[in-house]
Amino acid sequence: MRYPFEIREDIMIGIFNEKAFLIDTGAPMSFGRCDVEVEGESFEVASDYMGVGIEAISEKVNFDLDGLMGADILNEFTFTIHWHEQTIEFAESLVLGEGIELEEVMGLPYIAEVTCGDQTFTCYVDTGASITHINAIGAEHGEYVGTHDDFHPSFGDFTTSIHECSLALGDSTFKARVGQLPEGADMLLGMLGVDGVLGSDLWKAYKTTFIPSEAKLILESY
Repeated sequence: MRYPFEIREDIMIGIFNEKAFLIDTGAPMSFGRCDVEVEGESFEVASDYMGVGIEAISEKVNFDLDGLMGADILNEFTFTIHWHEQTIEFAESLVLGEGIELEEVMGLPYIAEVTCGDQTFTCYVDTGASITHINAIGAEHGEYVGTHDDFHPSFGDFTTSIHECSLALGDSTFKARVGQLPEGADMLLGMLGVDGVLGSDLWKAYKTTFIPSEAKLILESY
């Protein structure tokens, strides 16, 4: 079944039976002010995550959210992002091609190998990230295009310089806006063996299907 989504700050806010939930593969668990129903199944969510309530996230994306949908719910489905149609399609199973193999870290089966030039980085494919953040990528990898104001639930507001770079994921290439995470967030990812997060430029460039049960990602041209 397809559900519409709103776009705020290049982040998807799915509308599920009139309930607005930010769709975030980078979040281990869902939280909010009410339960959410997907594909006829009702999911109970926590009231907050590590002390962060949905009101704080609503303020950052300038949208009155009912909740955030994290990996605990998303892992139950195959789902496809149709960015240009502003819909997200959920299914319990879906037969597709071989796809890109992903890895799992702490219950998040959304870890991919991303290449920039002759360097390869391990990144979360994060639907909660408006831009890509890889601290090892800088001026030598692409053109400076300005700054970006961002927010991390554990580290607060931060501003980063942005470089537009060419990235490769499997056999697919795309242009991405790449910034840097705050030092604390970068160190936390490093402890998990992750170099950064891959954001919305991927699903802007390709129709993107996540198959969490098989830890696979499928990219199709629009």
